[in-house]
This record gives sequence, structure tokens and C-alpha cells, in this order.
Amino acid sequence: MKARAEAPEWVQSLRTFLRDQVGSSLQVKEKKGNNTCLRIRYEDGSRVEKNLNIKWNKANSAKIRTRVEEIHNLMQGGVDIDEALERTQTTEARKGKKKVNPKTILSAWSKYETYKTKQLGDVDQDNWNKEYGGEKLKVNDVVIRNRVMGKTYKALLNAVPLATNANTLLIEIGRPYKPGSRSRQTRCQQVRAFLEWATSKNSKYLLDVDLFTPPPKGGISEYVGRKSRKELSDKAKKVTPTLDDVDLLKLIESIPDRKSHDKWDFCLRLASCYGLRPIECSHKYLEIRKTSKGQPYLYCTYIKKSGSGQSKPRRLWPLHDYWQKDWNLIERVKRKHELPPFTNGASDGFKDYLKSNDLWKEYKEKYQAIPYIFRHSYGRRSHEIYKISVEESSQMMGHTPEVHMKAYSQWVKEESLEESMERAIKLRDLLEDSK
Repeated sequence: MKARAEAPEWVQSLRTFLRDQVGSSLQVKEKKGNNTCLRIRYEDGSRVEKNLNIKWNKANSAKIRTRVEEIHNLMQGGVDIDEALERTQTTEARKGKKKVNPKTILSAWSKYETYKTKQLGDVDQDNWNKEYGGEKLKVNDVVIRNRVMGKTYKALLNAVPLATNANTLLIEIGRPYKPGSRSRQTRCQQVRAFLEWATSKNSKYLLDVDLFTPPPKGGISEYVGRKSRKELSDKAKKVTPTLDDVDLLKLIESIPDRKSHDKWDFCLRLASCYGLRPIECSHKYLEIRKTSKGQPYLYCTYIKKSGSGQSKPRRLWPLHDYWQKDWNLIERVKRKHELPPFTNGASDGFKDYLKSNDLWKEYKEKYQAIPYIFRHSYGRRSHEIYKISVEESSQMMGHTPEVHMKAYSQWVKEESLEESMERAIKLRDLLEDSK
């Protein structure tokens, strides 16, 4: 390599630009064969060199600069160098790889929809349309989708033209989203599960097993990436938004006393009293059951599947039992009192309805209110007022103790843990005495 003073003017200009933009941790030079070499220097002093597959000449200086900046941004977000290189490879490099007909993957996806919604039945059609999706679809004159829908399907449309195997497909699926983000995690999880099915006997091997067999479940961390230190720090400082009972009741009472608003009044009272997720505020998931003594109670059949596991159907517990009684909630569920239809998703339905409510606007500004605030307020209430343990509260809300602690740890006081321990010791002593 020539000394910098002897390097051509375009090389000096390129290096000066990169030093100003990305610092001295990434440097470029010419490698044997007239290729561009990227030298990476890590904080511990170690160094590696990677070939960018871009010819080292003045005409490519802008291309080199752009790619190094892209690699730098990805690495700052927690992506390792090899993934960053793969994700930023040039169009020319991609063209050198054998392509798979995108229609093959998209056709398999349409069959996967039938498998998940009809055969297996673990995803209902509304949820599929919103989260998974596909092209317009009409079955026996019934419109299933009136347009291209679904977050994952839209990501697939952009990813499949560049996909040569499971690895490149998962990389391209994650490309539009920030490393470590929930959106990238969800898209990668859904596509990984799809590939697992499409390369199995259940699908009659719709996709090439050698090319598209995905990583094992739990093995997609390299595609999901990691959040930057700043994002992790900001998240740790973020407090789950809640409302106290006074503000919550003010919001419910602000709903207009008109028949057209009755379904939303009922919906918000259900969410507040039982800590329901927005999607659970539906007769599809609510049942009335009876205790051994014949007392009626509400039961939620909704099952949420996520990267942290699968929730279980659960009995609903009204922390303020007088809300359940005064609002006549069990009887209203029994009579199938109208609830919002949520045609565009439950959380979006909450947002669309409340966005014109002046008090909601105030709470958004003051408390960062979101549709889950009714559920979050229930979680806070369970610890702050009723001193319920983490294990018990998480069961009442239908998620794991780990998920519960992430959201509500700020209200789990040491005193309440001590009280839970005291109750446990008393129960142990009673059991031992009864032997």
C-alpha cells in the first residue's frame, strides 16, 4: 500500500471523508487484485480485514463510501461485521448468486395460510390478515382480503427477489427494521416458522430442503441482532404507562352517553376491570363459567403466541370486585352486549376511537397513554393496592412472571415480597401441623 501522502487525490479525499463520518475504526485500502479491503479495528485492539468486492478505482469511490457508512451504522446497532457485509453487499454481488423464483416462495406462503388458519387453526383469519397477510383473496364469494395485507407478507415481497436460501431470506426480511427491534424479531420468527413447515413433509416439501431449511427454533438471534447500548439504556429508564383509579374513571366517564358509544363504554370497562389486552375485549374470547359453588365468573380463551412463549386461557379476576358488580359486566357478557368489531386490529381500534377524546389527548401528553394502559393499570393495581405476588399477578394477567417483571417491576416493592414470603411460611407451617 502506498504511503498516504503518495496516494491519489481521490483516495485521500475518500479516507478523509470516512474518518470524519465513521472515525478511525473502519479504514479502506487497495488489496491484491484491485479489490477494496475494509480494515476493522475493535476497541480491544484486535483487527480484521474483509473484502468488499468493489473494484478499487475513482469511479467506485462513492459506492465504497456509501457501503462503509452502511456497515458502520449496522455495527453501531449491534450487528456483527459478517452480517453487516452480507446485508450491504452490492447489487452486482447479489446478481452473481443463483436466484430462486419468488413465485415459488409466495405460492408456498399462500398454502401456509391455509395450513395455519384452517388445518392447524392456531391463527385466526383477522390476525393472519394483519400480521402475516397475503394477496387479495376471495373464497366462495366471501372476501377474505380486499387488498394486499400483512406486515410479514409485505416484507416478503421485498425480500424474495434477493433470496437464494434461508440465510439470505432471513437477512433480507430483517433489513428494513432496527437491529434487536420487536418488529424485526417478529418478522424473522414468522418466516423461520414458515420455512420450517415449507421444508417438511407437512407441506410435501414445497421448498428445497437443502436451500431453505431454517435455523432451529431459538436460533435466529444473529438475524434479529441486538439493540444499541443507548436504546437499551433508554428502555431501562422507560416507565410502563399507567393511570390511577381516579384518572381511569374520569376517562371512562368521558365517553359520550349515547347509544353509538355504548360498545366502547363496555369495552373500556372490561379492559379496566380485568386487565384485558385490547384483542381480548371480544365475545369471541370471553365465556361465562361457574365455580364449584355455582358462582359465575368470566373466562378468557385467548392464547397469545410470542417469542417469550405461549400464554394460557385464564380465569378473569376483578381486582375491584365492586366494578364488576356496579358495571354489571358478567350479565352484559352473558347477553352479548355489543363490543367494537376491531376490523383493522384491536390496538388500532382503541387508538382510532380515543384519538378525538380530549381527556385521552391530555393523558397521551402527560402519561404517554397507549391502548394497553388499561391493562397496565391493572398490573400496577395488583401490586400497589392489593399486594399480590408476581407469580399470582402474572397468572391473573395471562403471561409469564418474566414478562410481568419487565413491565411492572417498578411497583413490586420489597415489602410486598416480604408479605408474600410471610404468607408462604404460614402456609408451610399449617401444612406441617396438619400432618
